[in-house]
Amino acid sequence: MDNSNKFNPNDFTEGLFEAFQEFVAQFHYSYEALNREPPAAACTTPATRAVWISIDKRRCFLGRFADRNLQKRYEDVTSVEDREKMTFENMLECFRLEFKLNANTTLANFKFRKLVQLQNESFDLFVIRIKR
Repeated sequence: MDNSNKFNPNDFTEGLFEAFQEFVAQFHYSYEALNREPPAAACTTPATRAVWISIDKRRCFLGRFADRNLQKRYEDVTSVEDREKMTFENMLECFRLEFKLNANTTLANFKFRKLVQLQNESFDLFVIRIKR
């Protein structure tokens, strides 16, 4: 299978947290394009529908969009009992904590403090670049 659309944390020596955040933002669009619908018999209320979608999103993310290295990290930071009932947001939080802990904050602070507005850059674009 083509791994170009899969997230591999080993591809990033720096900026892993930011790259993961960007990949997740892109995944939301990819998941919507799949147009997956919960089974009508099992999801009769909006609450059960939301739970089904959240669990399906997690499964789809790990199964179709995660490289084996990301799946291994998921197995390392979660217990077997928690995996089956874990929602998409819970899974993302586990990854965010894992990637933040491994981030080089000193280097990130250094890069942040070196940011200056470019000569032809509007203030709005500069603010957006700072937020990223």
